[in-house]
Amino acid sequence: MRAWAVVVPRERAEEIRRTLQSQGLLLKHLRIGHEDGTILLPVRKRVEIGFPAKEAE
Repeated sequence: MRAWAVVVPRERAEEIRRTLQSQGLLLKHLRIGHEDGTILLPVRKRVEIGFPAKEAE
């Protein structure tokens, strides 16, 4: 399933995950991914939170 993902540095991933979860944006049923030292957090829609977003599988 394709969905938007916020691309965050590994060291900030937990902080950003909690923020997205508290805002109801994190897609809990999709797996959190990783790519080139970054973490891909799946979200309901494209969000602007100071980190790049991309469509991911």
